[in-house]
Amino acid sequence: MYVDDLTISGSGSTNGGRFNNVNISGSCKINGDIEANAIKISGSATMSGNVKSGRYIVNGFGSVRGNLEGGIVRNNGRLKVVGESRAMEFTNSGSSLVRGHLKAERIRSVGRLVVGGGVETEEFDSYGSLKVGGLLNGHRIKIKIKGMCFTKELGGEEIQVSFSDSNIFGLFGNLLVKPVLRLFKRGYNQLTAELIEGTTISLEHTNAKTVRGDKVTIGPKCKIELVEYKESITIHPKAIVKQHLKV
Repeated sequence: MYVDDLTISGSGSTNGGRFNNVNISGSCKINGDIEANAIKISGSATMSGNVKSGRYIVNGFGSVRGNLEGGIVRNNGRLKVVGESRAMEFTNSGSSLVRGHLKAERIRSVGRLVVGGGVETEEFDSYGSLKVGGLLNGHRIKIKIKGMCFTKELGGEEIQVSFSDSNIFGLFGNLLVKPVLRLFKRGYNQLTAELIEGTTISLEHTNAKTVRGDKVTIGPKCKIELVEYKESITIHPKAIVKQHLKV
């Protein structure tokens, strides 16, 4: 049982340990491993060791130089994890970087999510930009593209990739920012993957070498080298599929 609370509202450093609630509203460095029922960061916190918490909430900037384990991990600002992260629920509403693997029962991301390793989950929902260095694997995967999206491999029972044309830049962004991004960022508003494999697959704005599935729908602005399907395939007139085979 955790008894003591830790509250930091200024600037400084402290040692790790076992706590009930940890509240950080200033700028702080915590040396060593830390365990707590709940950790809330409203300022800036750098934790040099491993972090284990029932709830880990970031409303400012949180940096974990070890592994992050939590029942609920929620980032509303900027989060950086040097190791891997495990949680029941991982929610990103800002910018999150996990250099290792990310494992959670449910993952929700609105903004920017970068994972150096692989992602393992049951339910995955992403709206915004996404980069996964390994396999993104889940039972149900839903990706709504806004910006640049990349995963080396994508696997699941139900996979849906769609393009969001909502205006988050404003009028001047439409006239200036978006054309510049399209010119200088290859793959803008596209999902790029080497392999996509699942049972039911629906894709838009996707570049992939190989797509394998039972029921496959290739939507607009897709470029696929090879599609292997078992039951059915639908190809949009504005999609390019070099080869498709029934297996």
